Amino acid sequence: MPFLFLGGPRSSAKRLANIKVLRMDTSAYPSEVHSFVEALLVVEGQMKLEIAGKTVCVEAGELFMVPAGTPHAVAAGSQGTLVIIDPTSDTPGFFRSID
Repeated sequence: MPFLFLGGPRSSAKRLANIKVLRMDTSAYPSEVHSFVEALLVVEGQMKLEIAGKTVCVEAGELFMVPAGTPHAVAAGSQGTLVIIDPTSDTPGFFRSID
């Protein structure tokens, strides 16, 4: 699993987020829930996201922010490339609104 390091040399850098790149192959992925906000960026294709009892279609170029504590799953039929960004526990406020 690749990580995003910002700052100086890798040995001294602080890990800000876990970055995962996933190839969606039309298979469903099990439901999960996190204690942090998770960002889901569809780079190519389309993701069908099951969240709050609904299925949301997220298209290429769109970013979906899953609120902390919200069960969610990638539904069958999703295909393409998905980038998942999970902040590390030591970066509170990693995702925040810019007014």
